[in-house]
Amino acid sequence: MLDDIALFVKLVDVGSFSQVAKLTNSTQATISRRIQNLEADLGVVVLKRNQRGLVMTDEGRNLYEQVKSSVNTLQNVWQELYEQNGILRTTLRLALTTESARDVILQHLPKFLQENPNIKLHITFTTQQIHLIKQNYDLAITSELPSSSIHNVILLRKFHLKAYASPNYIVKYGSPQNLAELLQHRCIGSLGFDGSEQDTYQVYHAESSQNIVVTHPSNLYMDTTSHAIELAKSGEYITGAWDSMVQNELARGELVSILPELSFVELPCYLVRNSERKSKQEQILAKFIEQVFASY
Repeated sequence: MLDDIALFVKLVDVGSFSQVAKLTNSTQATISRRIQNLEADLGVVVLKRNQRGLVMTDEGRNLYEQVKSSVNTLQNVWQELYEQNGILRTTLRLALTTESARDVILQHLPKFLQENPNIKLHITFTTQQIHLIKQNYDLAITSELPSSSIHNVILLRKFHLKAYASPNYIVKYGSPQNLAELLQHRCIGSLGFDGSEQDTYQVYHAESSQNIVVTHPSNLYMDTTSHAIELAKSGEYITGAWDSMVQNELARGELVSILPELSFVELPCYLVRNSERKSKQEQILAKFIEQVFASY
């Protein structure tokens, strides 16, 4: 019954039979049968389905509130015992939703894994907004603050979006000398998490300490900065890029900075964790991420 209670808690947290089946490498029929067995053992109905999805009954809500913290505590203790005895290699799932964070983290991962042989990482790169619990991530580095209060959130760093072009672009189209001229040039636009075109920017002028809101529609929008950088190197567009992403291109002369006194977007990077999970290995990974960003 304890396993079925833990499954019930996960099902409530995730909110979907199909998603839980995927996360547990099972089937919806198996998940449904186990919940029915739990209800038979308890003598009450704990979940109902309607057009909005899963809904807890009063009995189900009472059960959830009483057992949730205990289930998480048992899972943490069980995990820690395995880790202490070297029985289990812990698999941690890390989501990276900002390309700037990828550049900071990835180069340090081989050494981290070599020093922590009991940790196995599953890393997902996505431009979509993530839900830590529903998608079963242990940690995430994201620019979006989670809405749930059960998350621990740490601000790692703020990146700045600046404008860059290739020397060939400058030769062909000229170099803008001010913001008004820049708005007349061929610039790659960006797409938001929801696929919407981002045409409005708050521009910060470092020399005057002024913030200016500008609108600049484009005929080309991309959702990944790394691809926009590659296109800008062709000499046909100016692109915005996070200052952390173009250091090599600048050093090789493939890109040059356009109006370096201007910053177009400030991108915060947050480390997000489930506050109810306290695995030792997860804490090791979180500390590593914090140290990497602190030294960057």
